Amino acid sequence: MTCSSEGTEKRLRVGVVVAILSILAIVAVPLVLAGCRAPQPADRAPDAEVTIAAPDAQSEGQAAADPAGTKAETEPDTEPDAEAGSAPDEQPPSLADGTPHDVTAADFDANVLGAEVPVLVDFWAEWCGPCRMMHPILESLAEKYEGKLAVTRVDMDVAENRSLAREYNITGIPRILLFKDGEIVGDWTGVSPDMEEQLADAIDRALTK
Repeated sequence: MTCSSEGTEKRLRVGVVVAILSILAIVAVPLVLAGCRAPQPADRAPDAEVTIAAPDAQSEGQAAADPAGTKAETEPDTEPDAEAGSAPDEQPPSLADGTPHDVTAADFDANVLGAEVPVLVDFWAEWCGPCRMMHPILESLAEKYEGKLAVTRVDMDVAENRSLAREYNITGIPRILLFKDGEIVGDWTGVSPDMEEQLADAIDRALTK
């Protein structure tokens, strides 16, 4: 009986040790495996530098409607302005600048009949003494009515101007005609002592009508 009791006690001790080792093995093995496990994607922190937010529907619609919209907003408009770059319509120079001007049959319609101001026309020739007497009078009137009256001269010795002599029945010179809106409003032949006063009165009336 003594031997039998000791054997039983030894078996109990062995059984306890085996049980303890089994418990330790059950607890320790998962811990060891957990320590060796590679980190899963859920355990990793997101990388903020490479995160790209998906565009919303409104942004996608704007980009599809105007793919060059961003470029148009950021780049300056380098195209020339059509209105700024275009040259204005050239206008004929005004003859109402305070000095007498020579006109011919070629430009008579534009400079006399189409003028926006009254025009005094002197039909003359170099060989005509009374015609030369008119020159200072014409210069004085041109200066006096600068900006309001155009003073012009037609040389009757120029062949192309003879058509004007026929058209306006120029039979003697100096012949002075005053035009307004393409119509004759004054007509003088020859030179008189009060010629400048006569012309000035007629010019004043033409300007006030």
